[in-house]
Amino acid sequence: MTDTTIIITGANGSAALHAVDHILTHSPSFTLALVVRNASEADPNVWIRQLDLAHLQEVHDFSRTVASEISKGTLPLLAGIVCNAYWWNLVDPMEVIPPTIPAEMDKLDLLVKPLPDDPAVANHHGYGSYRYGMSKLAGVMWGHALNRRLEKDQDAKLQNITVAILNQGGITDLRAMPRNTPRGMVVISKVMRPLVHVVRWVKPYFRLAAYTGADMARMATNEACSGERGYFTLLKKD
Repeated sequence: MTDTTIIITGANGSAALHAVDHILTHSPSFTLALVVRNASEADPNVWIRQLDLAHLQEVHDFSRTVASEISKGTLPLLAGIVCNAYWWNLVDPMEVIPPTIPAEMDKLDLLVKPLPDDPAVANHHGYGSYRYGMSKLAGVMWGHALNRRLEKDQDAKLQNITVAILNQGGITDLRAMPRNTPRGMVVISKVMRPLVHVVRWVKPYFRLAAYTGADMARMATNEACSGERGYFTLLKKD
């Protein structure tokens, strides 16, 4: 369905920038609503809004704004949402990594705050990778749960909404990589980057952000995996 809107969060991220370029180039009939943590000057060809996903009230306000814009005809009907935003920090202590979880939700603490950083532990910085992995797991669990809820909904229109979780692969040219990343990972990334065009023929999992962005765009526009739901690795259903 063209002449509709696709929302992309984390729209200034490595893969998202390529996804935006792919959609504007190959599917220009779609309207893009780009969401970033810190908004800069708006491009006249897209709808850019600031949204910090760590603040629930901002998410509610943004959702109401989108619904209002659609109802007034300012934005075309919503066709898809690409949830690409993330917080990258694999080195700093846990206490400085947002979002925080309210005290009354302490049962969720172990999901996003599994263990306190302990300098006495030799690989205490590994907790950063652990937290990052747990946040990925939370996204996968949420996606599957939302799929089940939509499939069981009594509204036939909601039953047709699908949720796809995309494992983007090992991106070697992440813009976030030089920051908040253990030195060893940065070195490996720099070594892999010029070799990725050769390595990807043996290990397709390692790739550049441009390939991932194209996959995101193809899923968002239903060019790939149309009507499917569940977990995918490089566009292949797992």
